[in-house]
Amino acid sequence: MSDSGPVHIDEKDRRRAMRAIQHVWRDLVRQLVESAVAHEDELQGTGFSYAYQEMEDRFGQRLFLASQMLGAIQHAGPPARPPAPPEFKVIRVEGPLEELDTRINARLADLRGHLVHGIEIASDDDELWHAFVTLSLPG
Repeated sequence: MSDSGPVHIDEKDRRRAMRAIQHVWRDLVRQLVESAVAHEDELQGTGFSYAYQEMEDRFGQRLFLASQMLGAIQHAGPPARPPAPPEFKVIRVEGPLEELDTRINARLADLRGHLVHGIEIASDDDELWHAFVTLSLPG
């Protein structure tokens, strides 16, 4: 058996298997929660707890293995598409140096949701400053 390459499984069957194992997993979690609530006082005490030991014996390995099975079935699915690369744009803000931060913030308020990647500041002379703000568009 080779470790390389995809597992060829009918996608419809894979999804059915996911639903079946998810059902088992959810039922185990529900039972665990019910047991924890029923034995809440014992679990909060110090020292050894028979209630905890019983829950661990009953649910621990099953939940762990159900989680592992879900991961294996999910991993056998089609590969995820890589995310699209971000689109970048540069905005220019200009003004006196003492007003530049206020002007930049005002422009950024209009562009809520964009990510700022960098700001470069340059001057033509002592009075007019330019800020070039590199942003990525929201995905």
